[in-house]
Amino acid sequence: MNPAIEWRGVSKSFGSLRALVDLDLAVRPGEVFGFLGPNGAGKTTAIRIAAGLARADAGVALLGGIPSTIPASRARAGYVPEDLRFPQGLRLEEWARLQLDLRCADASRLPAAAERTGLAGRMDGELASFSKGMRRRAALLLLLALDPEIWLLDEPTADLDIAGRELMENVLLDAKGRGKAIFLSSHILSEVERVCDRVGVIGKGRLEKTARPADLLPAPFLIDAILAALPPEPASLLGGRAHVVTREPSRLRVFVADREEGNEVVRALEAAGFAPRETVFRAASLRDALGEVSR
Repeated sequence: MNPAIEWRGVSKSFGSLRALVDLDLAVRPGEVFGFLGPNGAGKTTAIRIAAGLARADAGVALLGGIPSTIPASRARAGYVPEDLRFPQGLRLEEWARLQLDLRCADASRLPAAAERTGLAGRMDGELASFSKGMRRRAALLLLLALDPEIWLLDEPTADLDIAGRELMENVLLDAKGRGKAIFLSSHILSEVERVCDRVGVIGKGRLEKTARPADLLPAPFLIDAILAALPPEPASLLGGRAHVVTREPSRLRVFVADREEGNEVVRALEAAGFAPRETVFRAASLRDALGEVSR
């Protein structure tokens, strides 16, 4: 299956800042791909280049095999930025129909999109009066009405409440089931775990790793131990375990295969004179692993 979205050797700099360095990445139809990394890592730049809103210094981004610099490629894609801006003085329905007209798109899906996003009763409302969360729903409404093959979403759940985030997750999973190729950036790692088939970790413009969310976990469980002081070399103390994550001066977190290995960690700490004040054994999450892969 040919990629729906692809970056081939894409690099981009802003002055002395290298925002992207030789990015190679592909997303297939029917796949949700999550792009993870700290602020300034290059996530938004990659999305904007794919959306045709920024030009790469080197390499090419492709939508359906067509360079994103060619307008015909962008007709297949829908882009929702993190920073949403709407014109003043327009009602939601006026704005949505105007956007559909500009794309020469059929407006027949608009009523269903309004129902799906919970905005059917707000179509006469002025966009300027909408809260940030309602504006995010309005952007989703337009995306559903356009129904493009490719979705490019920068922080799609920003400003949404719990109900809005649940709506977004359901919409993404439904779109995936209909064969859409979805590329999104997010800081909400629990949501990424639930909706993404693969994730990529980017740091300082360089793609560090791509994997299924579960494969980013060094082990499925975690021992979270509170100590009076951390041992100077925790990995050596724990028998050379590579997957030790420290977050705070008084906390040690260790990925383990099962509860028995977790008990071994506690016994090793006790034998070395670093008996934990408190321990918690729990399932590991992508939030735990992200520090491990991007530190």
